[in-house]
Amino acid sequence: MRDLIIEKQKKEFYTFPEIYFDAATGICKLEGESFMENAKEFYQPLFDWLNEFHQKESRQKLEMNINLSYYNTSSSKSLYQLIFQLKGFSDGGQPIEINWKYNSIDREMEDDIMDLQIETGISINMISK
Repeated sequence: MRDLIIEKQKKEFYTFPEIYFDAATGICKLEGESFMENAKEFYQPLFDWLNEFHQKESRQKLEMNINLSYYNTSSSKSLYQLIFQLKGFSDGGQPIEINWKYNSIDREMEDDIMDLQIETGISINMISK
């Protein structure tokens, strides 16, 4: 399986985060700002890639490292979808670790992460920076 690499971009008013998923290690990095009009379109390759990884490597640990300094409402919906997808994999027996770095003064993001844990029932390691 090939690695998934989407470089950080800025187009007009929008910013797109960097996504790097190493297929050999099962470690994914999602980093930067996610401010775009149609986040579902941007994140779809990640969702597809994760499904393929799960089908081929369902016993390999998958580690998701999120470090977003900002995300808009459209991106928030896709991030929820991402966490629900990982929860489904976890329920199917795949080891999942989610590490989410956030700015310690960003109470809104901290609340969002805690809400995700409650809604999905999956553990998220919250790392204050």
